[in-house]
Amino acid sequence: MTGLFNTRITLSQLFRGLCGLAGLAVAYGIYLVTQDYARGREALAQMCEASGGLTVYESVFATGYREAQRPGTCLNCPAEFVGKKLADFIEFESSDGARPFLEPGEYRVSLAEDSDPRCAVYTRLRERPHYSLRSPAEYGHGLDIHQCFAFERIDQPMARYSFWSRSGRVTAANGYGLTVQEWIVSELPSQRILAANRNYAFYPKIGPYLDESGGGGTQDSSCESRNPRGIVRLDDMLRRVLRDETKR
Repeated sequence: MTGLFNTRITLSQLFRGLCGLAGLAVAYGIYLVTQDYARGREALAQMCEASGGLTVYESVFATGYREAQRPGTCLNCPAEFVGKKLADFIEFESSDGARPFLEPGEYRVSLAEDSDPRCAVYTRLRERPHYSLRSPAEYGHGLDIHQCFAFERIDQPMARYSFWSRSGRVTAANGYGLTVQEWIVSELPSQRILAANRNYAFYPKIGPYLDESGGGGTQDSSCESRNPRGIVRLDDMLRRVLRDETKR
């Protein structure tokens, strides 16, 4: 009887000990998560303060420039910059089958009268509502209802400036890693940077474990969420850097 009683006491003690260890593990896990959030937000504050937002090194007045993203499927995109009077022309590359109605090669989009043969691609796109290509007049800015966006094949690009984006990871002064998304305006062909618009973002390390979709987790905060006015829109960036009226 005594031996059985002692065995029961031992099992009870073991159970309490395991519960205590589990409690310590949970507490330590909460501590690690809390520390991760603290370091991540500290790192974000450091980077946003140091180099977040728009930094302009030089501004110019350019009649047109190059959309130097990887060849994509969007024909609206280069046309929009012309429609918004952010450029007289935009040059871009079309890869094999990537952009509708365009063969692979270099192209320029600009404004023209709707009787111009170069309006053929624009007319075909307008006939297909799912492409959502607006007419020049729909952008306002005094553009005429009889104008079109003219897409023309070119042999040699003439733009002296380009805009493009890149993303990656950086390490803050406290050793914490953040993601960064940048819009860059650069001179061609030297690639000298005229301006950079940087948005740093903090993704907690616990995020991937909580992401049911299997992704990399949810963003906790960024320079844009901390200070929405600090990260300017691409349109505003191009207007300030590449359409500086004082440099006309």
